[in-house]
This record gives sequence, structure tokens and C-alpha cells, in this order.
Amino acid sequence: MRTQVHFSTNVHFRLRITCQIYVHVIVAEIQHNLIGRTVAFAVGGQYKKGNGFHIVGAHTDSPCLKIKPVSKIEKEGTIQLGVETYGGGLWTTWFDRDLGVAGRVFVRESDTSMTSRLVLVNRPILRVPMLAIHLQDADARKAFSVNAEEHLRPILATAAAAELTGARPVDKSASHHPLLLDLLATELNVSVDQICDFELSLFDTQGTHMMDIEYNHTNFSHTH
Repeated sequence: MRTQVHFSTNVHFRLRITCQIYVHVIVAEIQHNLIGRTVAFAVGGQYKKGNGFHIVGAHTDSPCLKIKPVSKIEKEGTIQLGVETYGGGLWTTWFDRDLGVAGRVFVRESDTSMTSRLVLVNRPILRVPMLAIHLQDADARKAFSVNAEEHLRPILATAAAAELTGARPVDKSASHHPLLLDLLATELNVSVDQICDFELSLFDTQGTHMMDIEYNHTNFSHTH
């Protein structure tokens, strides 16, 4: 049995054997949006009242690329996104990956209200390309150092492809390219005009896999 609870210090809830609890601890309310922290725990099937318990703490974030407040970049016939690094990542592992986006979008519901919506685009829509090997000599490859501002800009589309797909004209004063805004609006089933702001992170859409020549499986995943 899984239960989601919005926790309050003056509200009690009953725990049962084998129950799994997902608790959202509210710490603030902004524009009618509840901001908080997440706690998850399970009660074992052999637990007896009065026995001890274990608490395990972990962070739920990791180094990643986040879309900047002003992300629109058009350069060399490509539509790019301005991103910033979050945490101390191993940024060379982000090159030539199929990237999606996820995060929170603030949506205007009326002239006086706004809600936050979670969005997950779990398919490849972005890529940070690495220069082809035949365009670098051995010395250049050895001396290469990642410049986050220049080298980590993911490509969203080519300008030619955007034109062929009938993308909306680019507003020079806009902070984000219409292709990105149209994508978010479609995912959330809202109009572009309703999107006030967002906080989005990039992630690798390639899942983990199991491999071992002796079938004694080892789990491999993306290293940040």
C-alpha cells in the first residue's frame, strides 16, 4: 500500500505493517504553490512496535545542465540553448548524448493566479555535439578543456529544419526560442501565452542496462 501525505506537524496519520509512505513536507507557500521536501519510508512486514528503525539520508539532485533564464541562441545555422552547469560535473560525459528536459513550469491560470506544473520530456530533443575526430589533431585532443559557456550549448534544431516545420517567427526580445516554448505548451496542454517561467534541467534519456559476459550482471549508468 502506497500513500501520499502532505505532512503537517499537527496532523497524525496511522502507520501499518508493510505500508509505504511518501511524505511531502511543506516548508513554504508561494503564489498558492506548496514548496517543500520529500521523505519516503516503508514499514517492514516483521516490524514490531517498540523496535528501532534505520534512517537513510540522500540527496535527490546531481550535477546537470540547467536552461538559463535567457536561453535563445542562434548561431552557425543552428538553434541552441544557453545552459549553465549545476554542481561539479564530469562535463565531458555530456557530449554526444541524447538529452531530454524535465522540471517545473509556472503557468498562468488567470489574471490573478498561477500554478506550477511538472513536465518531463523523456525523449531525445537536444544534443551537445563533440567535434569530429578528423577535425582535430592529437595535440588539440590532448589539450582540449571544456569551456562550459562555449562547448556545452545543446542544439535544439537547425534553422532550416525549424523553418520547414513552420515554427513561429522568432521574437528578438523573447528570452526563449518559440520551438522550446511550443514544446512545453504541447506537453502541458496549455497555450504559450500561459507560460510565465520555468526551471528545467537536461538529462540523459539513455537508460541503464545490465551487461556481463558470464551473466553475472553489473549495472551501468550515465556518469556525470
